[in-house]
Amino acid sequence: MSETWAWIGGWAISPERLKKALEKALPGTRQIVFHPSPHAVDQLLSIHADYLGAYSLGTLLLLQAIDRLPKKQRIHCLAPILGFCQEDQLGGTTPRSTMMKLRERLASNPMAAIQLFYRLAKLDEEPSTELPYNSTDLEWGLQTLSEQTADKTTIGNNVYSIIGREDPLMKVEQVTTYFEHSHLVSSLHSYKQLVGHLEAASG
Repeated sequence: MSETWAWIGGWAISPERLKKALEKALPGTRQIVFHPSPHAVDQLLSIHADYLGAYSLGTLLLLQAIDRLPKKQRIHCLAPILGFCQEDQLGGTTPRSTMMKLRERLASNPMAAIQLFYRLAKLDEEPSTELPYNSTDLEWGLQTLSEQTADKTTIGNNVYSIIGREDPLMKVEQVTTYFEHSHLVSSLHSYKQLVGHLEAASG
């Protein structure tokens, strides 16, 4: 029986796109991806998967809920976020003022806001011509990135991070210190590149 992985994806990233990249990186596995939302952690835990994982905003949600996750289950964090905004002093590089502008843009022109975020993150793809998921959760996600953080002291040795050395959204050297298991790779904030290192990071 194939291994099941359950994931929470990143802000404005289509779950279908992430799922496709994961299936390519880990052939023969079952990949289930939820978009980031107030219910995403509950959805993730309902799967009873062999492995849990998250990307970008999804990692913030997962790390906030670390006490709810099985202590012995391996958890993979791609491009992990403990505090997205520069002012949080947890390794994020984005000023809170930039996030306010993004939230304003999202309210007036959602697709323009998503395109702006893709440029800020230097993602190696263009956003879809349609919203990747519902607008309510997109707004909630930006609010979460703007206002919330995770506790770095609660991260256990069952959490494995994969971090791109050239990620423009984080101070890489700082963020790696929060994880006992950190795998630095040549990448930006790109899930397409990061997923290719999952086996090496967990081996």
